[in-house]
Amino acid sequence: MKLRSGLFVFVLAFQIILVSCTAHRVVAVKQPVHSGNRVDYSDFSLKVNRFSIGNFAHNDRYSKIEKLRGQFIDYLRTSCEFQNIYDSKDEVDPKDLPNLLEVDVYIDLDMTKYRTYLLDYYAITTLTLFPLVPIWGKTSVVMTVDLHSPSSDYSEAYTYDENKGYIVWFYSFYRKGGIEDAFSSAYQNVFRDFTVDLQRNRDQIVDSFQKGRPEADRFASTKDEKITIEDKPDISDIDINIPQARKTNPDAVAVVIGNCNYSNYHTDVPDVDFAINDAESVKNYLINTLGYQEGNILYHTDARFTDFRGIFGTESQPEGKLSYTIKPGVSDVFIYYNGHGAPDVKDESGYLVPVDCQPMDVSLNGYPLDLFYENISQLDAKSLTIVIDACFSGGSASGKMLIGSASPLGIRIKNPALAVQNSSIFNSSSGEEISSWYPEKKHSLFTYFFLKGIQGSADKNGDKLISSGELNRYVSDKTNGVPYWARRLFNGRRQTPVFYGDDETIIRGKVKR
Repeated sequence: MKLRSGLFVFVLAFQIILVSCTAHRVVAVKQPVHSGNRVDYSDFSLKVNRFSIGNFAHNDRYSKIEKLRGQFIDYLRTSCEFQNIYDSKDEVDPKDLPNLLEVDVYIDLDMTKYRTYLLDYYAITTLTLFPLVPIWGKTSVVMTVDLHSPSSDYSEAYTYDENKGYIVWFYSFYRKGGIEDAFSSAYQNVFRDFTVDLQRNRDQIVDSFQKGRPEADRFASTKDEKITIEDKPDISDIDINIPQARKTNPDAVAVVIGNCNYSNYHTDVPDVDFAINDAESVKNYLINTLGYQEGNILYHTDARFTDFRGIFGTESQPEGKLSYTIKPGVSDVFIYYNGHGAPDVKDESGYLVPVDCQPMDVSLNGYPLDLFYENISQLDAKSLTIVIDACFSGGSASGKMLIGSASPLGIRIKNPALAVQNSSIFNSSSGEEISSWYPEKKHSLFTYFFLKGIQGSADKNGDKLISSGELNRYVSDKTNGVPYWARRLFNGRRQTPVFYGDDETIIRGKVKR
């Protein structure tokens, strides 16, 4: 009897130790799958400052808390559309981000445990040394989120209390059941509840945010509000807070052309507003975000006919300056053109229009699209990204026809990706459409959304990489992309971006933040 009593005490003590050593409270979260539309805060940025957990078991390490913090941020990225989401280690100046919300997260944990000693005693007295030992109880996760702004008096706290029951079965050294699963499920639910409140209270949060700002600094930048010239910022949101590449791409080569001042050569040809501004912004993103070296960028504003021939070559001499600059088989190549395009009324072929070109005679001194793609296809480049922000209808964003026609014309164009291998080709509009401006942002409509996508808005899956397919889907979004804003800003005008190439090509790699 003494032997059995001693054995019972030993086994009971051992199993209590076993339970205490395996009951983790800070565990990985099985991320809930977000369904439906993402919560739209695209004009706001969010920064997660503090993420602290109290009352956790001694064997939960700092790394586990950091992992849970990262999962909280990842879930926000998949369920909420912020302009950017930052971590506490990211250096962010609130002056550069007037629409910045910050969160502090506090989590308290608790757990109750119960077991049956009668079953232990019966098993031991019958010489079953390591019996079936069930324990059960309840886990508790209380999360308080303090949402506030460094540039506003706005501050609000949200509290979520989630309780999950569990049962654990022990077979000697083996256990089956779910203390960790219960905590993981509770974390999932409080994360989800916070994003639900962000969606439900969006209008109230935005309104309180604006009311809490100093009177002189109030600027409503949410897309639900009417945008006016008087309300626009001096600098567009895509021209501040430009992401910084983690590594450079020293062999990459780019051509950036912004053609604006056509009226300096032909008074009857309208200028292209913001073309130079667009070109400068693209250059900045190439250097800062895509890792290009400034010395490897062939940058031209108001490019003339001789400039096009010199850069891209001619029919008899296809090798131009671009071909001399790249390293064969090594260089990534990026080509951006913003300016007029025009059709040839005789054969409906398309032309890029130099500033010294008369569109009525575009076949004489315009640069043919067919020749452009033919010569580009002969480059021995590692990859090619081509962005053409121009329409080829014969019209212009100002409403003036380039070729004196009563109605826009279309052009014939084959899929250029068939000729230009390993390429991603973006066109700002299609068919008989006109490429529009975005006066409030001081950019063309297409370039604004293209760069905003590279800035981070196109990263819908949250992997911190932006593929050509993600970028195309972002700029072409009928509910908040180029097609929607063209209709909204210009009384129903149609503008449908066109993409050719492989959806999986990576346009932007990981950045520092």
